[in-house]
This record gives sequence, structure tokens and C-alpha cells, in this order.
Amino acid sequence: MKAARTALDAALAEMTGSPTHLRAWRNRLTLTHHGIQLRLGPETRWYPYLQDDDGEWWPAAPPDSDPVTALTAVWSRNGEQGGGSR
Repeated sequence: MKAARTALDAALAEMTGSPTHLRAWRNRLTLTHHGIQLRLGPETRWYPYLQDDDGEWWPAAPPDSDPVTALTAVWSRNGEQGGGSR
């Protein structure tokens, strides 16, 4: 989890141009202001989720063993661009 968070922090700083807060809870890392959540499954793959307008989380892309790949799979689907935020 710590290694994933470090990799995601670096990727997010590059993607957004500024530090982005990742909230950790149990097996989840959440980008609250972007409506993106990554969940670590029991087989050590990261499952990307997007939050809908009602606040519910839904699977958004196939899982990946690399958390950065899982994040980028949903980043553009969520309307995020280089420096954008929700």
C-alpha cells in the first residue's frame, strides 16, 4: 500500500501539476475531489472506481497490478486532463 501511494503521488503530481491528496482507508485510495477510487483486491490488483452524481462508487475499468495504470485508465474517462480537477 505504501509503495502504491508513493507511485500514485508522483504520477498525480505530474498529471495535475500540483500535489493531490489521496485519502487512504482500509484497502482503498480515494481522490475525493476527482471522484476516483482505487481498491486493492485480494489478488493484489487495483480496481478503479468512479463516483456517480448520487455519491455511489461504480467499477470503471479492468483491474491492474499497477496502481498508476489503474488510475490512468479512468482519469480521462472522468473528464480529467493535464491540470484539471473536478
